[in-house]
Amino acid sequence: LGVLDPSLEPCATDHIPQMINMIERLISNKHAYHVDGHVLFHVPSYNGYGQLSGRNRDDMIAGARVEVAPYKKDPADFVLWKPS
Repeated sequence: LGVLDPSLEPCATDHIPQMINMIERLISNKHAYHVDGHVLFHVPSYNGYGQLSGRNRDDMIAGARVEVAPYKKDPADFVLWKPS
């Protein structure tokens, strides 16, 4: 395919403290919330969500292939952290 090898291959488990710190900041800024052991990002809390893809929220939700979890505040919300 003519692609270059990656110059960096980060491993998520090497960055758990940083991920926890970021999630705590999102929660304190009301961009994320706890429910049933999960932490979810609350999409309506961020006005710029979807700008990169150029799609609006309704289009993103309509294209979803899974049933919306009943504990979500908004159908577009997504999991940042799952219980073990």
